[in-house]
Amino acid sequence: MDIRELKTMDATRLVRMAGDFQIENAGVLRRQELVYRIIQAQARRNGHLVAEGVLERVQEGYGFLRALEASYLPGPDDVFVSAQQIRRFGLMTGDAVTGQALLLPRPHRYRQRARTRSAPRPEDLRPPDPALPGGKAPG
Repeated sequence: MDIRELKTMDATRLVRMAGDFQIENAGVLRRQELVYRIIQAQARRNGHLVAEGVLERVQEGYGFLRALEASYLPGPDDVFVSAQQIRRFGLMTGDAVTGQALLLPRPHRYRQRARTRSAPRPEDLRPPDPALPGGKAPG
């Protein structure tokens, strides 16, 4: 299940999907809460949640996947990316990332956390620099 797909799904389909997951009072929940409960239910069934977005790294070393639907602005549905994942894949602010998202317990500071298995190398995402030998991307 794709998180982006859930966020853009119309309300009628969301309520119908919530019924499939046996989520109570789906018709009266706010959209954001309904999406969160569907994600929770899917995670309980051990399904895969796919998160994608553009990485925004913060000074502390970790980052968040920001979504186009939110104009890349911070929001409650952003996916947390650990500093370890960022270092492992050499990610930088502006990199497009797709990966499996883990749902964290409700009291946790962040709702979702990315578990990236692979990511494009940053030099693959940047245009080549004609000033460098062979027109290679700066790295």
